[in-house]
Amino acid sequence: MDEKTTSRMARTPANFNERVDAALLDLAELLKERHQHHGNAVFEPEGVFSTASPKERIHIMLDYKLARYRQGSSELRGENLDDMLGYLLLLKMME
Repeated sequence: MDEKTTSRMARTPANFNERVDAALLDLAELLKERHQHHGNAVFEPEGVFSTASPKERIHIMLDYKLARYRQGSSELRGENLDDMLGYLLLLKMME
């Protein structure tokens, strides 16, 4: 486990509702941080090499993450899990 994940777990409260709130807050912080670094690339991609829709691009990234997991590259946790949750939330935001 990386240091950031460990520090998040250390501050995770025992109460279910508080744990849900803490997990969602962590995910929101991650997505905002990545948005700051990458701009609005998810919703307004440059389209230099691909003309796939933003939704299709997220599907591709989810497939890629799942394929890596299935091939045994690592357990489904930490950064990989955060990435997948982030992609799923982005799909939800597109509804």
